[in-house]
Amino acid sequence: MKHRIGLLSLVLLAGCGGGGGNDNEKKSIEQPKEVEPICGDMVEMSCTYNVEDLTPHFGLSIEDNFEGSQKPLRAHGSTVLENTMSKHVYFDEIDKMKIVSEGVEFEPDFITSFPRQIFSDLPLNSTFELYWYRNGDIVSHAYVDSFPAGMMLFGIETEYESDQITFSWHNKSDSASNAGEILYLKCIKNDGLSNKMLFPEELAYQFSLSSPYTPNLTLKELFDYSLYELEDNFKSCEITVKIHTTDNNIKPINYTNKKIKINLERVQLKTARIF
Repeated sequence: MKHRIGLLSLVLLAGCGGGGGNDNEKKSIEQPKEVEPICGDMVEMSCTYNVEDLTPHFGLSIEDNFEGSQKPLRAHGSTVLENTMSKHVYFDEIDKMKIVSEGVEFEPDFITSFPRQIFSDLPLNSTFELYWYRNGDIVSHAYVDSFPAGMMLFGIETEYESDQITFSWHNKSDSASNAGEILYLKCIKNDGLSNKMLFPEELAYQFSLSSPYTPNLTLKELFDYSLYELEDNFKSCEITVKIHTTDNNIKPINYTNKKIKINLERVQLKTARIF
């Protein structure tokens, strides 16, 4: 409406010989710009794809207490959408992920800089229903009622001549699998008043672990101290590891025909004294 009024004023001025200037000084009328669709053809966005070309991935974890207690400390989850090229895409507002536990709905807390949505605070020892919605319609729906049992009887053995440490544990389920990493070494100094944290320099996350497990690096290579040097410089040392346990015998129920991937794990932090 504003553009039409402006055009009419210019016509009237031109007809009366007014306007106070020549044709070159006349201001052109700005045309409205076309608004591009929010999604467009961006391959990074979920709205670019049909639901048949996306696969939802849900990950749910139960983390145990730090001191080895079998009572769960917290539950959390995450979810991504993957295209046919196995690439994660960013969520558009038409795609919603939701977790329902005992009638209570949970939505993602925040979206990270990666195309991943996080559920940081879920109820413990509960059943979970997992949903993916497209424009308010259910695309995928699955049900989870159990988690891996984890492991127990965690221990270590040291070998001074080879300067190596061996971890051992027992899985509560025969069908369980483990992964994990060494987090740190905590040593009390000889004065007994302070401690020193040592972090591994080389060893990365291990995607497959079996008991007993001996890292292929010596303590010297891992922490820049050999076993002998640790005893010379510290009063005591203990090592902490994080173990992830999965179980292929636990099968979530898929209520829809849409493919969906679900990873369930028990995460345990275990600490053992070296000397």
